[in-house]
Amino acid sequence: MRLRLYKKFFFTTSAVLLVTLTLVYVLFAFAMNSYILKNKYALLDSSCLAVASNIEDAENSASLDKIVNTAYLINRVNESDVFVANEQGVIISCGCENYLSEGSCTHSAAIIDRNFLNGIDKEKNYSLGTLEGVYSEPHLISVLKTVAPSSDQKLYIIAVSNTLSIKELTKFMFGTYAIAAIIPLAFMFFAEYGLVYKLTKPLKYMSVAAKSIANGDFSKRVPVMSDDEIGELSVLFNKMTDSLAETEMTSRNFIANVSHELKTPMTVISGFIDGIIDNTIKEEERSHYLKIISDEIKRLSRLVQSMLSISKFESKEMIISPSGFDIGDMILNIVFSMEKRINDKNITIEGLDTLSHTEINADRDLIYQLLYNLTDNAVKYVDDFGRIAFSLYRIDKTVVFKIINTGKGILASDLKHIFEKFYKTDKSRSTNKDSLGLGLYICKTILDIHNGEITVNSEPDQFTEFTVTLPINYTAKE
Repeated sequence: MRLRLYKKFFFTTSAVLLVTLTLVYVLFAFAMNSYILKNKYALLDSSCLAVASNIEDAENSASLDKIVNTAYLINRVNESDVFVANEQGVIISCGCENYLSEGSCTHSAAIIDRNFLNGIDKEKNYSLGTLEGVYSEPHLISVLKTVAPSSDQKLYIIAVSNTLSIKELTKFMFGTYAIAAIIPLAFMFFAEYGLVYKLTKPLKYMSVAAKSIANGDFSKRVPVMSDDEIGELSVLFNKMTDSLAETEMTSRNFIANVSHELKTPMTVISGFIDGIIDNTIKEEERSHYLKIISDEIKRLSRLVQSMLSISKFESKEMIISPSGFDIGDMILNIVFSMEKRINDKNITIEGLDTLSHTEINADRDLIYQLLYNLTDNAVKYVDDFGRIAFSLYRIDKTVVFKIINTGKGILASDLKHIFEKFYKTDKSRSTNKDSLGLGLYICKTILDIHNGEITVNSEPDQFTEFTVTLPINYTAKE
């Protein structure tokens, strides 16, 4: 069964925590044992030295009573066995109670292996063992090799202590450590479980939302449960979902609009061609309808060309070729190319004589398309006997172009959508053969490429004004 993320995280961190605490305990226990052993050996060493100092007095007084008494006191205080052995391994003095009262004991009855004694090559020796069978379990052993002053006989002062106190201390430490750790560990585990669950819960919501998005449902949102990085991720995820939903809606609208824009001329072309083929349209009328068919084909051509331009813009495949040219002359040429349409509607043109010669560095073809679209829209939507005014001037390192036309104008509710693809301000004009709803979107895209901007201002039934601000020298975006 697949573990959930929060359980994986919880079990992993818990395991790491337990291993860490175990290592801490092992290191602490090792350090404590080393410290205790060092102190134990130091006590045994001091016991040997105390007995050794009395050997000289005993030799001088020809009595071992003082040695026995000293060893006995050491046995009682340090809870250790202290005895003296000769070179043959025979114990000649012991500090235990039986030896003090009876002159013999289990220790004195034992003979220490001479190999063990011969292996002592230093004045002081420490080891852990059974003293060659004297004890049944390992003991701490400290041996001090000395020489009797009167006889020059080698003597070995041996101090022995069991390890029971160390074992008991280790057991006590473990119990204390376990009790001290269980309560905070239990609290920490519950707190960690809650924290991990809280941290991973937004990820669970994101997983559910992502699955919904994959299935085409963009309604799911992730609740923002904190103001940390996870909360920020939730906010960004929701923004991404909104963007995807908007993109999906735009895509659907785009397909619907393209389908509509293609369907209308295709229907007209098909109907008129069928009429010509089956002689429904009389021969004397064919020229008129062939002209309509030609116009519809041109409309389809403009649509396809606009779509290709948009595709290049949005895929970043458009190659910009900046060059120097006079934007004032370009405006004049565009207006002159529309002279017949202007005269047909009796439009008054203003401002052409005031256009200054302004040299800019930009993509000539794209700027031409920008200015042509804006001028074409002005001629298209100006009222008969209306007015179109042009102006062009420089501000610092930018050139400002304005075009204003009288006419129906644009409603305030339409202004914020005016630069969207296939958006038409007058829904009744959606069948207008001269309008594709792409021109202003292309204008906005061209200006974005050139780091420029375009704004619109309009009063219904009065005028519409577009303002273009364009850098004089094109600089590619990083």
